[in-house]
Amino acid sequence: GPRRDPQLPSKHRLYALFMAAAPREERHLDFECEEWAILRATGSIGMDLVVEESGVLERLAESLVGREVPDVLHLSCHGSCDPVPSLLLEDDFGGRRTVTIDDVASALGTRLPRLLFLSACNSASPDRLLSSFAATLVRRGAPAVLGWGGSVKDAEATRFSEAFYRHLAHGEPLSAALALARSDLVRPDPGDVVASSRDWHLARLYLGPTGGGVLSRGRT
Repeated sequence: GPRRDPQLPSKHRLYALFMAAAPREERHLDFECEEWAILRATGSIGMDLVVEESGVLERLAESLVGREVPDVLHLSCHGSCDPVPSLLLEDDFGGRRTVTIDDVASALGTRLPRLLFLSACNSASPDRLLSSFAATLVRRGAPAVLGWGGSVKDAEATRFSEAFYRHLAHGEPLSAALALARSDLVRPDPGDVVASSRDWHLARLYLGPTGGGVLSRGRT
C-alpha cells in the first residue's frame, strides 16, 4: 500500500518479548547466549526483555493477552523453506511443530509488534514459488519483519542481534539500526578478536506502509 507515517516512538525504553524454540528433533541453538547479548547490548540505557519459555506458538499468543504489545517480538528458532516457508517451534511436549505463515498470522491477530524479528535461518529467503516468510507477514499486516535470507551460524546471528539492539536502544530508526549493525559485523573494531562476518549481508528487513522509524525514546 501507499507509504504512511510510522507510529510514534514509545515514551518508554525499548521493550521486547523473546521466545526461543528448541524441539528435541533439531540441533540445539545457543539462544541463551543470544538472550544475554541482547541485554548486554543496551548497556546503561537498559531495556525491558520478557522471556517466554515455552517455545509454543499458542503460549506465546496467550502471553500477549492483557499486556502492552511489545516494541519487538523476537523469535529464535530454526527456519525452513521446504516444502513451504515455515518456522520450527515446539509443541506442548517439546517435540517439533512446523509453523506456517498462516499459523503465525492467526495466532498474533491484531496484536502485532512494531517489529517481528525472526532470528531463524531462511526466514527471509524466497521460496521457489512463494514469497519469503518475512515478506508475506508484512503483506498480512505486520509493520516490519526482520529475518535471515539464508543459513546463518549461531555466533553470527548473536553478534548481529547484539549490535542491532544496541542501535535500537540508542534511538536509531529501524532501517538505520539494520545498516549500522551490518557495518559493525563486516568491519569490527580494530581491538576486537572476532573476524569480519561472512553473513552480515543476509539480514533482511521488510517494511509495511507504517513500518520503520524510531521504536522508543525513553529511559525508564
